[in-house]
This record gives sequence, structure tokens and C-alpha cells, in this order.
Amino acid sequence: MAKSRTERLRPVARVVASRELEAAKLLNDTQRNLDEREARLNELYAFRAEYLRRLHEQGTEGIDATTLIEYQSFLAKLDVAVGQQEELVQRAQRDCAQRRADWSVRHRQSAQYDKVIQHCVEAEREQATRREQRLNDEHGARRTGNKNPT
Repeated sequence: MAKSRTERLRPVARVVASRELEAAKLLNDTQRNLDEREARLNELYAFRAEYLRRLHEQGTEGIDATTLIEYQSFLAKLDVAVGQQEELVQRAQRDCAQRRADWSVRHRQSAQYDKVIQHCVEAEREQATRREQRLNDEHGARRTGNKNPT
């Protein structure tokens, strides 16, 4: 007997669902990467603010030129690190947005297959019910026909 439409669609739906799950895992990994990069950037911002606070405190108490130059040099290096980390965050945000879009497409596809399969199951169930009713009607008609011999 030929496979029903539902039986033919289920393997495809499993593949589509598997791809959705894979896309969700990639999105999760990308989001985790973004979160880590943002946390690192926030640490750098906090460290820079603390370093500036210390410089300001020492500046009010009096600071020699060598120490000021060292502070400024370190702040310049810190600014470079902040700029690099900001670039990494922006790249991670773009990657995350792309992974989210990929997952969204996969999710819609999976939902569409689920809906089609559900529709097929319902149609097959209705068809089986009609077939059973027709057989019952035919059987009843034959029984009725046998009881009234002519």
C-alpha cells in the first residue's frame, strides 16, 4: 500500500525541525559570545573610569610629570583596548542578528511543516471516517436487502 501524505512528509519535517534546532543552538552560542564580549567591554569601561578617578585624586593632591605621563600612556593603551572591544561587540551583535534571522526562517519552516502535517492528519482522519461510514452503510444496506427477499 502506498504511503500516506503524512507518512511521506514526516521525515522531511524531522529534517526541518533538526535544522531549526541546529540554528537555535548556533543562536544560543552566538548570544553567549555577545554577552561575554559586552561583559568584557563593561569591565574595561569600569576599569577606565576607576583609573581616571585615581588620576583625578592624585592630580588634586599633586602629581609629578613622569607619573602623569605614565597615566596618560596607560589611558591611551586602555582606550585602544576599549575601541577594539567595541569593534568585537559590534561584530558579535551583527553575527547574533544574522543567527537570529536564520533561526527565525528555520522556525517558520518547521511551523509550516507541522501545520501541513496536522492538516493532513485531520484530512486522513476525516477520509477514514467517511470510508468507514460508507462501508457501514453498504453493509447495512446488504443486511437489509437480505432480510427482505423478493
